[in-house]
Amino acid sequence: MPKHPRDPEEYDPNEDEEEEGDNVLEHDELENDEDELEDFTPSQRPTKKRKANADGELEDENDIGSGEAKAGTMASILVENFMCHDKLELKFHKRITFINGPNGSGKSAILTGIQTCLGAKTNETHRGTSIKDLIKAGRDWAQITLKIRNTGVDAFRHDHYGDMITIVRRIDRRTGSSYKIKSASGKTVATTFKELKHMMDQFNLQIDNPTTCMTQDVSREFLANSSAKKKYDFFLRATQLEKMVSEYDNANKNKWELEATLKAKEDKLKESESEVKKLKQEYEESKAMVQMEENILLLRSKIAWALVKERRADFENNKKMYETEKSRVDKYEESMNNQEEVDTNQDEIDRISAETEELKKELGEAKQKSDAHDREIINIGKRKTPFTAEIQDYKGRIKRSQEYIKTCQNEIRDIEKKSKIDRGATVKKLEERLDKLKEQRENFINTSKQENQDMELHDQELQKRSATVSELKIKYEDLKRRIDRIRGQAENLDRQKKDKMQYFRFPVRPILEEINRSRNQFHKLPIGPIGLLINIKDLKWAPAIELALKNEIPSFILSDVHDQVLFKKIIESLYKSRGQQRYQVPTMLIQPFSDRVYDNLQLPQGIDHPTIFSMIELDRTTCNEVPIKYPSLDSLFATIMNTLLNQSGVESSILIEDTTLAQKVMFPRPPHNVRNCYAIDGTRLFMRNNSEVYLGAKEKFSRLWSANKDQQIIDLRREEADLQTTFAEISEQGKAAHQEKKQVDDTMGRLRRKISDTKSNISKLDREVRNVESDLRSEENEISGSNQAEASIAEINHQIQDRNVEIEQSTEIINKAQLEIQSLEKEESQVKQERQELIRSQNRVAEQIKSKSKDLNKLLVEIAQARQRKIEGQRRLQQMKEKFQGLENRFLEITRAKDAAESNTQNIQEIEIKQGETSIGLAKEQERLQRRLQEEQARFGDSSAADIRDMYKSKFRIYEDTRKKILLSKNSLQVISDSLIKRFDRWRDIRTNYAAVISRWFSAYMSQKGHEGTIKVDTEKQELNMQIILDGKTKEGALKKREVEDAKSLSGGERSFSTVALLLSMWQIIDSPTRALDEFDIFMDAMYRKISMNLIIEEAKKSRNQLIIISPHDVSNVKPDKETLKLVKLRPPERNQNQRTMEEFMQSHAQ
Repeated sequence: MPKHPRDPEEYDPNEDEEEEGDNVLEHDELENDEDELEDFTPSQRPTKKRKANADGELEDENDIGSGEAKAGTMASILVENFMCHDKLELKFHKRITFINGPNGSGKSAILTGIQTCLGAKTNETHRGTSIKDLIKAGRDWAQITLKIRNTGVDAFRHDHYGDMITIVRRIDRRTGSSYKIKSASGKTVATTFKELKHMMDQFNLQIDNPTTCMTQDVSREFLANSSAKKKYDFFLRATQLEKMVSEYDNANKNKWELEATLKAKEDKLKESESEVKKLKQEYEESKAMVQMEENILLLRSKIAWALVKERRADFENNKKMYETEKSRVDKYEESMNNQEEVDTNQDEIDRISAETEELKKELGEAKQKSDAHDREIINIGKRKTPFTAEIQDYKGRIKRSQEYIKTCQNEIRDIEKKSKIDRGATVKKLEERLDKLKEQRENFINTSKQENQDMELHDQELQKRSATVSELKIKYEDLKRRIDRIRGQAENLDRQKKDKMQYFRFPVRPILEEINRSRNQFHKLPIGPIGLLINIKDLKWAPAIELALKNEIPSFILSDVHDQVLFKKIIESLYKSRGQQRYQVPTMLIQPFSDRVYDNLQLPQGIDHPTIFSMIELDRTTCNEVPIKYPSLDSLFATIMNTLLNQSGVESSILIEDTTLAQKVMFPRPPHNVRNCYAIDGTRLFMRNNSEVYLGAKEKFSRLWSANKDQQIIDLRREEADLQTTFAEISEQGKAAHQEKKQVDDTMGRLRRKISDTKSNISKLDREVRNVESDLRSEENEISGSNQAEASIAEINHQIQDRNVEIEQSTEIINKAQLEIQSLEKEESQVKQERQELIRSQNRVAEQIKSKSKDLNKLLVEIAQARQRKIEGQRRLQQMKEKFQGLENRFLEITRAKDAAESNTQNIQEIEIKQGETSIGLAKEQERLQRRLQEEQARFGDSSAADIRDMYKSKFRIYEDTRKKILLSKNSLQVISDSLIKRFDRWRDIRTNYAAVISRWFSAYMSQKGHEGTIKVDTEKQELNMQIILDGKTKEGALKKREVEDAKSLSGGERSFSTVALLLSMWQIIDSPTRALDEFDIFMDAMYRKISMNLIIEEAKKSRNQLIIISPHDVSNVKPDKETLKLVKLRPPERNQNQRTMEEFMQSHAQ
């Protein structure tokens, strides 16, 4: 059910209710008896005779329409002091009410009154910002009275309201607005909006649905300016899919809140676990406080000498780096100073370009000549067609004449034979034969009826069996694909346990060995595959990072185009010997090699979460094992990281373990310098066009980086076994279903043969009956007129002579036509030969153009490479200088730090520092021991080890009970998550089905104008597009179809008609008892308006739903019908000078 807005102002329960006789409802009405039009003018009094019904309501004597009206349809509306009306009452037809009147006559006020009375907010009616804006100027109050039919099985609380529900909404400038919902007898049953909402839900009245209540503004936007995205939103709102999404989001929000609560409890559980461990540790550590004091004194001395050792080692390392870097900067700067300028060779480029243009011009001329020959061949074919048709026609005439002559000859023989037979005995035998044949024919007809009934029953059974077989086949194929995929994953993981290179879909080791053999030909040794040479610091993030870098993992890094060309040759040569179809061709990325990672990174700010950039490290073990030996692993790692920064932006992709926290961080506005966020399960979160986007991971684990591949293989094998069991069951079911279908099919085959035999027997008997009847008539005629035989034979011979003459004339015409066809075929053969010569000429010119373009591209690439090398060299020199300045400053700081550390150890005996011990680590250890010693001393005062042990056991029991409860809650939450996923999948299925239904109906409606139409719903872009093929004619009068994908290229009438077809298509899946359209035809021309109007009215007549149409245009083509359609004409209400519309103001001044 659709949502209904709440009234912004609450009803005052202390307000006095109106008596049943208060505010007698009247309307000003004039009836035209000739064309059944009703003209309403608020300044006139009613003249139509009316009578009171059993409920005391005023009712027209000649009420329009018959039959029971649908529950929820509007019976009448009365507005007082509302917008431009003083008082206006209008009775609606139970089927179609067409309201017509000029601009300013208050037509749209009727629809606004219906919306307002049913609880719509003022801004939804587009008639103001406050409900008080709807009160007529100069008045203090307004009132709307709406009567709704309440009959049939869908009636709302019929025992309280009866057959009619009256809704009264009163608006007062001082006290606001109020509701009264009355029964058929006039008794007030309820005064709250809640009751009104329940009633609207019962009747499915959708005042907020733009397809069932289309106001002027919605019509203009929908018909004239609606974009594909707005049409998609319109589609979601109209089909209530938007509400389903909202409910799904609320359910998800509640689930996330439960997850957050459960996470908080898990955090508390971790705190309890830490407390339990701490208590256990306290018992053990209570005996070691003396040893702690001795260790603290030793650590103080070791820290001082460890600092000296570190400063000396740091000094030596940086001294070497400082000297090496200074030498490299000086040499590189000298080589850059000696580099020559690039020769652009512009003259050669201009020459090749001019030659290419001349060849293209020559190719265009040849193409025009070829097209002319094609047209000539088609023209010759058209000229041959009349002669071919003439030959066929006269051959048919000859054949028919020959058959007629044969028939005449047989007839002569029959006449001569019959004249010699005893006619009386023959007639008697023929009558007996005729009776017998008719009896046999009747028996076969009865048999045929029974066989057809059996065939219909077996056909229905066959359809059921076929549907079952198709469904099982789909399941069978799906399970087979899943089993093959899982088996392949398990085999790949098994191979990867022994060799990491088995992850890739191309032969890594042979490629690397071939590169190593050709290493002297490369400017820089290729690096790759990237995924082979890197590792993840924390493997829990492996699935997410593998997903983020899926395009870069199998890639090779090359320094320039020369190395790229050489690499391609190696791959082609290797694949040619191995069979290229077996492998995937690796991706090649061109990236300048570097000795250090970019230092101007724009890292995320204001968050404390790792990035993919911070989680990647070099896999030094693999780098040392690969066939290629790289000169510097630091330079290797820097080049890889710079490539990932350029290709994937790893510095702007953050990692957050909890999905809920990730949503809070990324939405609605991501942190500065953050583009993507990955959760622990691989889910990707990012913003696209101000929309929140979630992309789930297909794989639950990483195939490249994994600490426990054996467990992953076991899990995959277990899943494969489960699927194999299901696969066997489905296979058996499929065999049984196929056998049952075959049995039914065989039975139907036998029935078909029986039916065919029966029909053949009936046809045979029919022919025999006709022959016997003909013979009987002939015998009877012969008995009375045997003397006419000779005259008949003479007449038949005369007809045979006429036919022979006709055959000779037809043969002569055929011979002439064949001579014309031979002449045209000779001409056609000559044109085809000339066309072949032109095509060969075009191919030669095209090859020359291709060769010139290749030379030009090669020259341009060489120039671009030379310029790029110079620019890259200048940039690299600047980077080297900046790096050297940093090294120089750091070297000075390290020198001062070394001298300070040595001066602090003059009065301390030197102590040996073991491998792996650092000053920072020792200082932390000292601080930890000192703090622990103080805590132990303060904590262990009067407590014994036994007291601490008892406390530990008590805390441990509480911890275990809480852990089991949380585990049970997590399982329940998983069930809820799975259910929400199924609901969302079902929503997508419904959306797809609705789109298909709308597209089919849209095509049907467009065909009524001779057009073709299709609705395309793009769920990724959230767009609804109309693809239309218009039926029209060219200037010469020939038929021509024009395909239109953008509605803006349509004319106003075409665009409006197509949108009306879309609206009617949506009505097919929207069931609302009442629909209203206000000025939907505002942009249509006369022809499309008439077609659209007839289409809407015909569709409305087929349905029991009520339709209210409001239009200011001519209604001469709308014919009232007492059973289905009522036409109402409104006249402008009386206004003072300040209340006139612009149209009335201009007319008065024109006079």
